[in-house]
Amino acid sequence: MHVLMDFSQFEQTNDFESVIVADAGGQLAWEPMMAERFAEFEYENVDGEKWAMRWHPAGWQSKVVIDPRISFGAPIVEGLPTWVIRGRHEAREGIDEIEDDFGISRQAIIDGLRFEGIRVAA
Repeated sequence: MHVLMDFSQFEQTNDFESVIVADAGGQLAWEPMMAERFAEFEYENVDGEKWAMRWHPAGWQSKVVIDPRISFGAPIVEGLPTWVIRGRHEAREGIDEIEDDFGISRQAIIDGLRFEGIRVAA
C-alpha cells in the first residue's frame, strides 16, 4: 500500500533534501531510510495484512521487547516491565535477588537495567 503525501505536510528543515528521492516522481525515500528500524519489529498477519506487533527497541540481541498487548506497551523483559527492575535496583537489591524473586534470567535483568539507562557489568 502506498500513501501519497503532499510536500506541505512536512516541516521544512535543513535536512529535508535527504527525504526526497531526486527522481521524476519525487517519491519519499522512507524504505531505505527506515529499513533498519523496520527490521526491529516482529510482524503478524492480521486479516491478511502484516502488522508490526512486537518491537525490539534495543535490537534483537537484547531481551527488551515492547508489545502493546503486554503491560500496556511498557518495555518488558521476559514479561516483566523494565521499570520494575529499575525500581528494585534503585532500592539496592542485587541482580541475584531480583532473579530469584521474579524467576527471570540474569541476562534479562541486565538488558532491562541497561535499557533503563543503568550501567551494569555483564
